[in-house]
Amino acid sequence: MNSARNAVLMVAAALLLVACTSTASRTGTAESSATSSTTAAPVTSGSPAPPSASTRVPSSPTAASPPSGSGSDYWLSDFNAAQSILTNTWGDAERINGTAYLHTVVIQESVTVTDPIGGSWDLARQCSTLSFKAAGLVDTASDPGARLVFAVTTDGRERWRQELAFGATASLANLDISNTLRLNLTTTDVGPVTTRAEGGFGDVVVHCSAEPPNSRS
Repeated sequence: MNSARNAVLMVAAALLLVACTSTASRTGTAESSATSSTTAAPVTSGSPAPPSASTRVPSSPTAASPPSGSGSDYWLSDFNAAQSILTNTWGDAERINGTAYLHTVVIQESVTVTDPIGGSWDLARQCSTLSFKAAGLVDTASDPGARLVFAVTTDGRERWRQELAFGATASLANLDISNTLRLNLTTTDVGPVTTRAEGGFGDVVVHCSAEPPNSRS
């Protein structure tokens, strides 16, 4: 009887050992699986990981460009010359080479003078560009064969010069006259002394940050 009981105990111990071994094996497999699923893949060389949200630096906004073209356009013929240069100047509608220009700066003919004649305008260092549609001899006050040299000078420095015969014109667009105090428009008679030669700058425009001095109005 003791032998039978011992046999039963041995069988029970063996079954218990088998059960413990199986449980330990399943636990180890689960732990291995969990470890494998949570391990991060390594960062390959040359492909750095992106910074975390806490370390990203926001890019600075691009500074806005200042507005261009500030200021206004003014007809130079609407302003009196601050100084006459050996003759008279005025603003009027005149025809130059067959075309009427409503805002012409006219330089009166001076038959006894061969030096440059014209006018000097005070811009008060407020203007940036000068343009005109046509420089030429005034149709109604000049003779065929007449010739004039037209010139633009800023503070004593000649900036533009053109010799023109009766019936010819020249234009100028956006000449830089920044920081100019005095603007001179002149003509010089280089034709026959017996011909009439009266010059004009048709539709002269200055672009300025403020209205120049000596308005006619």
